[in-house]
Amino acid sequence: MASLGLTFQELYQGVQKFLGTYGSSGATSGTAAETDSKDFVNKAYRRIVNAYEWTFLTGYTSLSTQQGTLTYELPEGFRGLRTPFTFTDVVGYPPPSPRTVDEIVEMQNYGVFNSWPQYYAIRAGQHTRELGQRFEVLFWPTPASVYDMFYSYHIMPEKLEGDADIPIGGPEFAECLRQMALGVAEEEKDELGGGPQMAAGQAQLTACITMDQNREPRSVGMDMPLYPLTAWEMARGSTRINDVTYTV
Repeated sequence: MASLGLTFQELYQGVQKFLGTYGSSGATSGTAAETDSKDFVNKAYRRIVNAYEWTFLTGYTSLSTQQGTLTYELPEGFRGLRTPFTFTDVVGYPPPSPRTVDEIVEMQNYGVFNSWPQYYAIRAGQHTRELGQRFEVLFWPTPASVYDMFYSYHIMPEKLEGDADIPIGGPEFAECLRQMALGVAEEEKDELGGGPQMAAGQAQLTACITMDQNREPRSVGMDMPLYPLTAWEMARGSTRINDVTYTV
């Protein structure tokens, strides 16, 4: 079934048509106008990605510790944790708590302790011009064995490059990206900040954020960590908080 989504080529050629560089015979590959239009699309892409914590920009994965290893590299495109580390096997350990990198290093300086991970900190790893920068997580105490933990994280999508590339988020997000790319082109070429194209793009962005928010559950869940609850408390739902309206 054909999709209502837009490819990278459709997006950047739309920018060319807006700027009047498409021509009666179509687009010309390898021109400065094509390069500019691609840059405008990816600039708009970055703006939208950084504007909000989108539900579709979530990665789900697991991490397995190794005995005696303190530091672990996090996935490419990692922007921050969405849900914390949780032990996947039924071992009875509570999830490790977040700490600053300085606190983890200071605790390590007290001496070498080997146990199940009780604290963690996330820091930026080494940067290279070729690969960019990755993030890594440090645990304390140093893991004494293999511990499997699940977590979810905010991701940064890859840059659009190939003509057939499809932006993440679905057709409604692609339409927002198309309009925002026109707004970026308006800013860059016409030197018109806050012009009509960008205003239309901001309106599309607001609508997409509202749509994405409606994908989330309307309950905020439990008012305490899950692990101390008994099966009876879970079934009874006595700790569940429904929608609450505050009047200020």
